[in-house]
Amino acid sequence: MPQDASEIRIPETTADQVWPAGTQTISFFGSACVITGAGGFELDDLNLVRHTFPDRHVTLDGA
Repeated sequence: MPQDASEIRIPETTADQVWPAGTQTISFFGSACVITGAGGFELDDLNLVRHTFPDRHVTLDGA
């Protein structure tokens, strides 16, 4: 079930973690975390999430 980005609590993040601007919902499918936004995310957004989850595979647009 989608959650508001301000209510996200996942063990891999820190209390001061900032999600990309425009993040609307976070959904979980198994171990996958899907971030949905108001528009398309940019390379800077991708790098922000990759920095947050350095040991995870992070892509844009479901790639």
